Amino acid sequence: MAVPSLTTASLTSIAGQSPQTITRHINRKYLQDTIKGGFRFGTIAGYKPADTAQGGRLGDLQEGSQRQVFSSRTGVYNGNFIGTNIRDVSIDGFENPIVIEYSVNDYCSCSSINGFRQDRANTLRARGNPDIDTFVVYDLEKLTKALREIFAENSMWQHFEILSREVIYGEKDRHWSVEGEIAITEDRDHLEIWLGTSFVKSTAYEHEEEFRMLVIDPGKAGQLAENIKHLLIQDPRIAGAIIEHGHF
Repeated sequence: MAVPSLTTASLTSIAGQSPQTITRHINRKYLQDTIKGGFRFGTIAGYKPADTAQGGRLGDLQEGSQRQVFSSRTGVYNGNFIGTNIRDVSIDGFENPIVIEYSVNDYCSCSSINGFRQDRANTLRARGNPDIDTFVVYDLEKLTKALREIFAENSMWQHFEILSREVIYGEKDRHWSVEGEIAITEDRDHLEIWLGTSFVKSTAYEHEEEFRMLVIDPGKAGQLAENIKHLLIQDPRIAGAIIEHGHF
């Protein structure tokens, strides 16, 4: 899947309105590095359950993927599914007979919108994050400005862009009931797939009130290799964006 190249203008239009502050929930052993300007981006793929130790966030089986699920009202399939011709095929014993899955991956940082709230922190800890006991609140505008300056100064990172949005909670997969002839091609809007995969999560995670920052290559959005685990940044300008921190 190839997302069209993204310009600064297109990224701005996609981002929408952002909160003034965001809160990261971490383990206290990371606090000293954090208040000195440390900032860690994991990856979308890394937030799946197999790698939950990376970020201390809830593992989401749907993270980084979106499925197109096709169920036949007649029980028989005829058509073309991404180049595969199917004629008079009946599939028994499967809840979702034909599934097409799209996967994306980018550097990703997960926070919660606005400042620290004790009730939200308690819920996060109780629902799959037993190790978090510390919070750091950032001025989002200052944090974004610092990151962009740092990227611009590093030849290895100069191509990076930041896309930040609040996560939307709802149904991520697409379900279709079909009959007769059907043709499924790769002509779907790849930008829509990428955004829907990156910024939509199940309602089971609404309590996170997540604000997500992606670091992307605008010419290859969603195509970060899955063997890349994280992006580590250490700079006092990031520390300058911190407005509050503490334990809970």
